[in-house]
Amino acid sequence: MTHLGSRPRVRLVGWLAISLFLGAVPGAHGQDRPERLSIARFRDSLSVVSDPVRLNGLARQIVAVATAQDDALFALRHGFTCLRLAAIGQARRSRDAESSFDRARHLEPEWPLAWYGHGLAKLAIARWQLDTPKNLGFRVGVGAMEDAFHSFAKAAELDPTFEPTLPELARAAFRLRNPKFVVQAREAFRRARLSGLGTEADAFLWWGRLERRGGNPDSSVAAFQVYLAHGGTPGLGLLEIARTQLAHGLEGGARSYLAGAVFDEGLGVREYRADLELIAESTELAAFDRVRGPDRVAMLREFWTRRDHMELRAEGERLQEHYVRLHVARTSFYLENTRRHYWHAEPYRSGSDEFDDRAIIHIRHGRPSQRVTPFVYALTGNESWRYARPDGDLVFHFTVQEDLRDYRLASSIFDLKSTGGTPQDQLIMSRQAISPLYSKLGTWGRFGRAKLAAREREIGETSIVLGTTTDSHELRFDAPLGIQAQLLAVGQSGGEALVHIAFALEGAHSSGESADGAGYPVRVRFAAFADDGRRVASLDSSYLVKRTARDGNRVLGRVAVPVPRGTWRVRLALQNGDDRGTLLPWDSLTVGRFDGAELQVSDLMLGALAVPLSWNPTPRDTAYIAPVGEFPRDSRVELYYEVYGVEPGQIYQTALEFTQVRPVLRFEFEERARSRVTRVRRTLDLHGLEPGEYRLELEVGDGRGRRHRTSAPLRIIER
Repeated sequence: MTHLGSRPRVRLVGWLAISLFLGAVPGAHGQDRPERLSIARFRDSLSVVSDPVRLNGLARQIVAVATAQDDALFALRHGFTCLRLAAIGQARRSRDAESSFDRARHLEPEWPLAWYGHGLAKLAIARWQLDTPKNLGFRVGVGAMEDAFHSFAKAAELDPTFEPTLPELARAAFRLRNPKFVVQAREAFRRARLSGLGTEADAFLWWGRLERRGGNPDSSVAAFQVYLAHGGTPGLGLLEIARTQLAHGLEGGARSYLAGAVFDEGLGVREYRADLELIAESTELAAFDRVRGPDRVAMLREFWTRRDHMELRAEGERLQEHYVRLHVARTSFYLENTRRHYWHAEPYRSGSDEFDDRAIIHIRHGRPSQRVTPFVYALTGNESWRYARPDGDLVFHFTVQEDLRDYRLASSIFDLKSTGGTPQDQLIMSRQAISPLYSKLGTWGRFGRAKLAAREREIGETSIVLGTTTDSHELRFDAPLGIQAQLLAVGQSGGEALVHIAFALEGAHSSGESADGAGYPVRVRFAAFADDGRRVASLDSSYLVKRTARDGNRVLGRVAVPVPRGTWRVRLALQNGDDRGTLLPWDSLTVGRFDGAELQVSDLMLGALAVPLSWNPTPRDTAYIAPVGEFPRDSRVELYYEVYGVEPGQIYQTALEFTQVRPVLRFEFEERARSRVTRVRRTLDLHGLEPGEYRLELEVGDGRGRRHRTSAPLRIIER
């Protein structure tokens, strides 16, 4: 290694005379534009050289000349030469670069270029430290990066218009992730703007990012717009504008996002992909990698729209929610360390050096329904999150290891990191708000507690698998509505089967009534999906529903939606206003072929004259519906169904029976079809049937040997 101050013998480099690199040496009493231009040309010349022998020879000759002249410019040239050597593989030369820039700072402390070079050298040292496996710990290189940040900040303070400094200052702030560095960098950009920031597009790109991180969306968007006006990469600039608009609820976010996706520039495309891969499946990422231009726009639109449909949300909501979550993760769940060491028994390894595991779950599933951050004696940082979901809650436990900011997923509360002596009863009590299971854990006997502990761990392990491989944005309501609902495929509309959504809302308080007293407003959201996630039918409408006369606290309603034939996954939510409602669990629905080409029977509609809910398939036919499916044992049930595919005039046979474990009551009869759609209404007397759970089974057969069977559950109760 050679340092300024040593005295090697001077000789010319064979491939280029040293004078071409050093040029005329101006006086060392100031740093004016010609000097900066001289260094800039020198750095440009270095950037095309990748031969370490030639670069080392140049460094030795600079040292020899600098020894005679003792000039800061020679120190700068030597420093940038050593940086180039570090960049092409001689990482240790970053130390020589640091020494040279230190000398330049000592000789000319008011030169921003000297501080700027020192910052670059410190960054190179940080990279070298990170690339060396023998450097242990979880904050490797952080000290060097902090030194780099302070050097860039000093350069910006000395000359706010020295543009190369500002992007490096911002990059260092984001690498360090601590908000205090972001604030300092943002203030440096603002001072530069007041002093006359030039037209370097890269500076405005980083300024916009700093303003967004600092919570100033309008300033952020303005900076990105200047970035684009000064020749910035269009796709990247539009994505940055979209990130800000979406994260802070500004208009036009989705438009900016899709507008930027059409460009095939490498940097912009990589940024789109980086945002996507935080939640996307491998097949979705592969699809992204295959498309170009307008096809990429279509792929992204479908990616986000499909998620909106699955969650019964308006198009665009999931995209915006993604960037809201990213902003929260980067401001609340960031990592300051540079290395994460995993223990063998850890249940999940994200591999991220930007986010802790809380951020992984937050980005995928959003804000938890419940968050518990208790203090428990001798327990290190820990918390638990619960996501209330109709298909089963997800529960996540987080604990810290060596780094007190690095929260990791744990399968059970009994895996939380303890310094020793944590009372188990206190640990269990600290989670009682999460689930009744923890209350039982604290009171049951030894064998019962062991069984519950195994169940608690199973829940934690399952939650980790689901939480880290799926994403969601489920509807949530502050106040739940008690809902009972049936989905019945009966009748046709526009060539497709009609699916009736019959519902009963319990606890429908009068405070939810419409202002004019016309009825109780109910918003119904429904969608049916194929196995590949494609939506085949949907409904999102509001209705005014009357209360029942018998029970003033119950609301009954029925809506219908056309659904194609097939077997679908379905989702249903009902709500009153924005804060009262319930999302029901996923269900399946089979819709038959009702066009008459095959022998088919619709679903069975069961109702009662006393329940004021009905449907008129024709002006002369009335079908009654009881969404709850309960009937007193001494009552009569009104049954309605439709038979398709029997030729008019033909005789068909019907068998109808009540079953429990085995048939309890059976009827058989023959009927003549009047048309290709035969509408049947029957009154069934329940006298003689004991209270309990039953299925009403119906089978239809014709003279051609075709048969079709359907059924419906019902409950017989004491009046």
